[in-house]
Amino acid sequence: EDAESICALLDAVGAENIYLATVPGESTVNQIKALIRQQSTNRCLLLVGDSHGDIVGVLGFIGGVFKKVLC
Repeated sequence: EDAESICALLDAVGAENIYLATVPGESTVNQIKALIRQQSTNRCLLLVGDSHGDIVGVLGFIGGVFKKVLC
């Protein structure tokens, strides 16, 4: 349910042309939904910053498959 807001946030930050490798409009809501599904799996974490109902940040972690991180 957050995919549309996350996509809008990425477009807004991307418009600053500094902090992201993507440009506004490059990510679609469907791509964001797929990312959310991927990050909802085992060994992944997606944090969403919310301020009074508005999404203000997103941070994702993807678990690795290397021996040192599989402990």
